[in-house]
Amino acid sequence: MAIQDKKRIVLRVGEDFTPSALVRHLNECFDTKSSGKDFTIRDVQQYTLRGFLPKAYGGNTIEVIQQDKIGIKLLRLR
Repeated sequence: MAIQDKKRIVLRVGEDFTPSALVRHLNECFDTKSSGKDFTIRDVQQYTLRGFLPKAYGGNTIEVIQQDKIGIKLLRLR
């Protein structure tokens, strides 16, 4: 019987987020969008498709990191 290697994912604090964690982060940092509404998962999906956050929210580029080892998608802000 083979022993599988334990795999570890190292996340960068303040840079790596799950999509739902990024929604929470944006709502905490900016309270609301310029429209006055809260950020939603749909907003994060659109920012991810564009590849960057709007300048009003930092203008960071978004890199998608597929983590097949743990089965989730991570977003890295740069």
